Amino acid sequence: MGVNGSDDARSGTGVPVEIDALASDGRGVGRADGLVWFVEGGMPGDRVIARAIRRRPRFVEAEVESRQRDGPARRKPPCPLQGTCGGCPWMVLDEAAQRAWKRTVVQDAIARIAGVKKPPVADPAASPVGLGYRNKVEFSLGAGPSGRPAAGLRAVGGVAVVDVERCLMQSEPAGRVWTAARAILTDGDTFSAWWERREPLRIVVRSSSV
Repeated sequence: MGVNGSDDARSGTGVPVEIDALASDGRGVGRADGLVWFVEGGMPGDRVIARAIRRRPRFVEAEVESRQRDGPARRKPPCPLQGTCGGCPWMVLDEAAQRAWKRTVVQDAIARIAGVKKPPVADPAASPVGLGYRNKVEFSLGAGPSGRPAAGLRAVGGVAVVDVERCLMQSEPAGRVWTAARAILTDGDTFSAWWERREPLRIVVRSSSV
């Protein structure tokens, strides 16, 4: 379809977009061509060349083709899988910026759904540790980007599974549980039996404390 249709729009020239906000799903938000752009991989303060993936009547879903300028809160992510794995899209922001945007997302949701202007929302409590503070991580067993079997987390912007041996956001005890579960699930006979059926499988690892 044309520019305003909802079909795939991956072909075409990249568009400069200034990212000034974050959506609740982790995508950067900016405006270009009179439309709102939701840009996978864009962070506040970034100036990016965005490539449209899907165009809707009022907004565009896109991904970063290149970054011309980095936002002030950008940092080098501590996880080497960030950018490939879709589990932690905000990990490229420093901890203070992550907390500030979490508060903003909650405020915006209350304002939009409940119609409350500037709802009072407390600042999120800071974790005493920079990593390993999630008490729940949901893993998947499925096809990796190459089509081969993988056990881990969903890839950025897609349904493929990134192979993850250890998630840095898990506590140490929860990480050991996933390592043991992954060893069982990726055993040759177990994996082959599942792979033949191609049934979706999700594995939730939750710890009572971190």
